[in-house]
Amino acid sequence: MTRQPLPGRDAGIEREETPMNTRHVRVEYDREYCGGSYDGVGEFVLLAVEECAKEGGVERAFERKTGLSEIRIIHYSPDELYDKDGELVGD
Repeated sequence: MTRQPLPGRDAGIEREETPMNTRHVRVEYDREYCGGSYDGVGEFVLLAVEECAKEGGVERAFERKTGLSEIRIIHYSPDELYDKDGELVGD
């Protein structure tokens, strides 16, 4: 296993490259969103399924990775998984 820093603001955080890291939950969020209806298209972040499990859920992993409160999350679907490049993958 190799360890690589995450890109962008998370350059100081490392993750292990394992087969589980090939599956990600895509979370849509907006830094200004505080709940309710949302008509726009927010930003997206990919969270490794393994990372979500270690953190105790998607919301905690989101907070750790982005530094934002979970209230900024607009939408995610744990049933839709993506690869590291953001492409939807099958089972």
